[in-house]
Order: sequence, then structure tokens, then C-alpha cells
Amino acid sequence: MTMSRLSKVGMIIALLFNWRAYPESGNYWHEIRDAVFSMDIIQSSGRHMKLSIGDVLVGLERGQDAEALFMAAFGNSKWGYVHEERLLDGFPTVFGMVFENMPTALAETLSKALFAHAGFIGAISVHLEFPPHLALYRSSLPPHYRLEGRRLRSFYSMGNQDGCEPPRDCRRP
Repeated sequence: MTMSRLSKVGMIIALLFNWRAYPESGNYWHEIRDAVFSMDIIQSSGRHMKLSIGDVLVGLERGQDAEALFMAAFGNSKWGYVHEERLLDGFPTVFGMVFENMPTALAETLSKALFAHAGFIGAISVHLEFPPHLALYRSSLPPHYRLEGRRLRSFYSMGNQDGCEPPRDCRRP
């Protein structure tokens, strides 16, 4: 596969953020969302993607090997752009935005643009055939949204009218 073809193939990419970088905010999702979408990189790509959000890890259980858990969550990716010091500072709880169908070139552009954002840890490729990635990035973070260019659609369960919202524009006012 050529490099230009590889850059257009969609991968599962997790954008990782250190929740500790948002001490004033009771809900760091709002600040992270604004940082990611205010640049208009994702929306202007026109790419259709699923988006999952949430905490990738929430603390360590007694007796767990922190190094093994760290490597399983963040060290087994085929592609990555990670600031290790920031990752260590945020570990073991890291907030993730997981995009399905994101091309590598888009992930690289987005990662470089987010570098200056204090809470940004980095981005990694997620591989669901690897059981820890399946558990951390899919089973605990099911898709919440579908991005279609500048449109953001929210998934909801049948009978859950509270989760049902009309489609909205991803651009911030």
C-alpha cells in the first residue's frame, strides 16, 4: 500500500487528555471539546467518523501492575504521537476522544495543532484485535456521536428520549 493510500485509510485514533489540566472546570469535556473542534480541522476534512468520549482509565485496583497497564493502554499502537511526560502526569486516569475512520494524515495534523493545548497528551492508534484496547477503548467507551463533516449526530437508545437531540452544527459561535 502506498503512503498516499495509507494516509487516506481510516483508523481508530484516540486523542488523549490529562484531566488534571482542567482544575477550574467541573466538567473537562467542555474545554476539551472546544479545543478540538474550534480549530475546524476535523469538520473541514468532511470525513464521516464515529466518536466515543470518556475516561480511558479510572484509577488502579489493588494488586494491578501499573507498568503493565500503562503499556497495554498506550504502548501497543502502530501509530502514535504522545508526550510521555504529560501522559505520566495524567496516568492512571486519562480522558479520551476516540474517532473511528480517521486517516493518519488528519490525526497527525490534529495532533500538531493540539500540541500547544496544555491538557493534550497525544494521539494513538487503537487496535481492537488487541484485548486491552478492546476493553479500554471500545467496551468502556461505546460510540456516542457520528460526525458527518460539520454535522454532529448523537446516538441514543430506543425509548431514551432524554438522549435524543436534533442534529447540530459542530461549529462554535
